[in-house]
Amino acid sequence: MVGRIILFIGTSIMYVPWFSKPDTQKKILQVVNLSPDVSVLDKIEEVHPMKQIVVMSVVQVLVFGFMLLSFWLINVGLDKL
Repeated sequence: MVGRIILFIGTSIMYVPWFSKPDTQKKILQVVNLSPDVSVLDKIEEVHPMKQIVVMSVVQVLVFGFMLLSFWLINVGLDKL
């Protein structure tokens, strides 16, 4: 079958006939599944747990601030109607 694509869920490698290198196939699978590189996940485990908590708290505050900004912009847009 010409142009067939085989996708497996999990850590299996995706077969796409127009890409021949296994590294390219692995990178494409990571992009399609939005999965980070394994080395990035290993680095997270090496960080001190309190540093992880601080970083995630900052991320949470930033996301909450962006959410409030979005609510305010939506309200301003609705007020002009």
